[in-house]
Amino acid sequence: MAEIKYGRVKPFESLPDEIVINIFSYFNTNELTDILQNVCRRWKRLAHDQALWRDKEYVIIGRHVMERGRNCCGVHFSECVHCRCQQTDEEVLRSVGTMPQLRRLTIMRPIRGRVLRKLCISCPNLTRLQIECNQNVNFLTMKHIFQKCPKIQKLKLPESMLRNWPLAGLLSTLEHLTCLVVFEDLWSVTPVRLRDLVDACPQLEEIHTDCPYYNTRDMEYVLKAKTHSLTSATLRWMSEAWQNWCVVTVLKQHNTSLRKLRLLHYNVPPEMEAEVFEALGELHNLQELRAERVSPHAPQVMSLAFKPGCLTQLRRLQLQGADNLQNETVLTISQGCPNLCELRLSKSALITDEALSEIYLLKHLEILELSGCNGLGGTAIAHIAELPALHTLVLQHVRDLKKLLPSLRDIVDVGELRFLDILQSDNIEAVPFSEFPGKLLKLRELRVTYDSQGENVVTELQHKMPHLKVFETFRYTDIGDIDRGGVDEYYVGGDYHYGNGGNDDDDDDDYNG
Repeated sequence: MAEIKYGRVKPFESLPDEIVINIFSYFNTNELTDILQNVCRRWKRLAHDQALWRDKEYVIIGRHVMERGRNCCGVHFSECVHCRCQQTDEEVLRSVGTMPQLRRLTIMRPIRGRVLRKLCISCPNLTRLQIECNQNVNFLTMKHIFQKCPKIQKLKLPESMLRNWPLAGLLSTLEHLTCLVVFEDLWSVTPVRLRDLVDACPQLEEIHTDCPYYNTRDMEYVLKAKTHSLTSATLRWMSEAWQNWCVVTVLKQHNTSLRKLRLLHYNVPPEMEAEVFEALGELHNLQELRAERVSPHAPQVMSLAFKPGCLTQLRRLQLQGADNLQNETVLTISQGCPNLCELRLSKSALITDEALSEIYLLKHLEILELSGCNGLGGTAIAHIAELPALHTLVLQHVRDLKKLLPSLRDIVDVGELRFLDILQSDNIEAVPFSEFPGKLLKLRELRVTYDSQGENVVTELQHKMPHLKVFETFRYTDIGDIDRGGVDEYYVGGDYHYGNGGNDDDDDDDYNG
């Protein structure tokens, strides 16, 4: 029964727990830990409810990360409602005990072993642990972590840690581990023992690694063993040690279940290119494909992967930094990938309006990026306006938006448009902002870089469209076009690795095996 004081019922205390938890869900991570938990015992208990922590993340960052302004959810870490960011070990220790239902922990700088152990003791429900730096964690510390956090499903570790087999063997204790991410931190020609990692983790469904050296027989063993269970992978096209062996051809031979694939560091020899892209087109179950900086010696071979009847299930395609992408390839994508919902092309300066002439065939396309595609001209937006489902359009780093006239005015005909990004693009006065209020009724977010002349235009647009959120950066043209940085990292989504490793010198349990 609600507490009665001076003959009156306190309204908030009369609410059931379920409603209070729903109200608490609108508070960010810092407010949950620093404010709500300190009001009363009931609020502390409810602020620990697991439903509030499913999307929350605790990030331990360093000074360099703060200076670089790494982003989360499109904003700086310190502004993200999902993240709690702290820099010093003392701050970490003070937070111990305030987040028992925490699911996600990201470590972006070296921390002491005893601090890490105390943190993991207080967070037994972790499902995702990411160590994004060269962390010098000894055997017993890692064993302690896995014992105290047995529910980990996604684990990200530097390659150097997994070269230590006794430490890598501890992965077998994580019965729920389904996703393993291994990144290169210290250059070495000594390969990670992929075969042993997979044998130790029978539940693995996702493997992501950018390691340049791996044993090709190990990789073949992994892909064969996971033929019916591997659903997502990030791999290099080629091993640095074997220039006549490509992972794509092995995937074609052994894998039938892969749905998401990211390919890194294109270095396929010219004599293998046609075979490799044909093999890529035979991964018929692919739903997502991402490949950066793909620049084959014969650019036309890229279209072999997207011929009609090949990647018909593909829903997301990113070919970013493909600087010699041809019109023919984009046309083939429009013809052969009818289920595409997202298409991202960037820095492909060779494609012209002709490349978009059949994009109307992509009836389900919702997201389109053409950043830095400066070969586009006066009919490009007219083709884009024919996409019936398009709600997100990204045109960053366009040198001159006036080149898209006259069809740039057709952007107001994209009736479903909700998100428009023209950050770092020049001559924004060519955009028909004055027509947005009457035409783009569903537009909710605009990202734009403007100079002093464009400031009034943006201000007036916000006044006429009060529901429109404008993410703006200002170009100081009077001092040499100095832009406020940090926005591009939202789209790049790259990893940052800082420091030369932590130090467990204060521990007396070092493993010397």
